[in-house]
Amino acid sequence: MKNDQPVSLSNTIYSRVADSLRGAIINGEFDPGQRLKMSDLIIRFGTSQMPIREALQQLQGEGLVTILPHRGAQVKSIDNHFIKNIYDLRIAIESFLLRKACESVDTDWIENLKKAQDIYDSLIEKKNIPRIIEANHHFHRIHNSVAENQVALDTLERTNRLVTALRTAYGYHEE
Repeated sequence: MKNDQPVSLSNTIYSRVADSLRGAIINGEFDPGQRLKMSDLIIRFGTSQMPIREALQQLQGEGLVTILPHRGAQVKSIDNHFIKNIYDLRIAIESFLLRKACESVDTDWIENLKKAQDIYDSLIEKKNIPRIIEANHHFHRIHNSVAENQVALDTLERTNRLVTALRTAYGYHEE
């Protein structure tokens, strides 16, 4: 892994294709509304249809593409409204999970959060963006997992891939 690349959440072929395709969409290599042709993607990624189909389904779940019956996948627009909606969803889910987690707070949980925060703070000082993003995810996983709501956690994980790619491409700022 290069230091300037986000950590892949999985090493499967389809997840690597999804990571690469997500980055290409966010970086503007594909225009909003552009069709993603299977034959072109097979050549681009040097793999078979199945990993590409799985990657496209993952990206559809993240809101980056729309899969149309008998027409294939189409890139959706990534604008300020889309990004705001993603963050609004994350705020709602994380607020819910934090409220649930606070119902079962214990000292181990608090200590784990403190350690995660210390790691995050040290990475901020070093300005290591990929590791900062990773540490931020770790901190949130600690407090979110206590709530024991797998559906909410899965939804957050899907948006985390997208948010990680956005933060890597554009950094941390209001735009």
